[in-house]
Amino acid sequence: MLGKLFGYRAIPNGVFIDETGVLRYRRFSGFDIGKPEMAADVMAFASGANEVQLAASDTQSLSDHFERGLALYEAGDIEGAKQVWREGIEIEPDHWNMRKQLWAIENPERFYDGKVDYAWQKEQVELGR
Repeated sequence: MLGKLFGYRAIPNGVFIDETGVLRYRRFSGFDIGKPEMAADVMAFASGANEVQLAASDTQSLSDHFERGLALYEAGDIEGAKQVWREGIEIEPDHWNMRKQLWAIENPERFYDGKVDYAWQKEQVELGR
């Protein structure tokens, strides 16, 4: 349900919604409470500080890139989808939803032939791809 609402398919993600239903924080792809800055955000929100900022990597522009690419992909325009996602990745290299969508399209054997190849994904990250 949250994936459809916020337009993501991969996890881990962090979404903080206050008691009145106001979105106070979102971080799609790469949310890791083990990272000090994200742990601090969780603690600040849990202690009642509603001033937690939306993560910079989750601007509307990037959401639009992801959604536009997804719409093109679902319409059968694979090359168009890849182009839109590449543009989004240039803006935010750590946007893992777009990156993984590209990897899955360009390397389906790493995603769909049995087990997902996480070692290959790690290698791609280390190579800056």
